[in-house]
Amino acid sequence: MASNTEAGAKRAKALELAGEGLSQARIARELGVSAATVSRWLGKGSKAA
Repeated sequence: MASNTEAGAKRAKALELAGEGLSQARIARELGVSAATVSRWLGKGSKAA
């Protein structure tokens, strides 16, 4: 299981990549997490689009 710090860093990177226009599936592959995790991260108050 990832530490909170590692998970937070991945979430921040996911938001950054989404802002660059990457798809959720691509972000998931890049970060080694599921697409559902990326979707959850981006759905929590994210305005990165």
